[in-house]
Amino acid sequence: MALRLKDRDKALEKTQSSHFLALESVHRQLRHLQEALKDKDADLARLNTSLHTEEETMHALRELLNQKEREIHRLESLCASTQEFWQLQGQTLVFALKEKETLIKALQEALTSSTKDVEALANSL
Repeated sequence: MALRLKDRDKALEKTQSSHFLALESVHRQLRHLQEALKDKDADLARLNTSLHTEEETMHALRELLNQKEREIHRLESLCASTQEFWQLQGQTLVFALKEKETLIKALQEALTSSTKDVEALANSL
């Protein structure tokens, strides 16, 4: 019976040692998992910061794009106004040139008539 008790004690010690080793292994795995989780949390925090920065950049770029679009519309309007101005200037110039040509033609006709009158007067003298 003492031998059986000794064998049983040895078996219990062996089982206890085996369970202790298994428990240590589980604790090591738990520490590794906790470290991995801590690393993942740090990665997630970095990614969150990066995402926030990218969102701010996107917002700033959208605002810049809106400003550029407003500037383009302003310049298009200015260009249209300038084109209208130069078109009116051109029309005014064409009108002035036609009027000038009409006056020149009238003056040439008057000069021709006066020349004929002077010649007729000279011939009659």
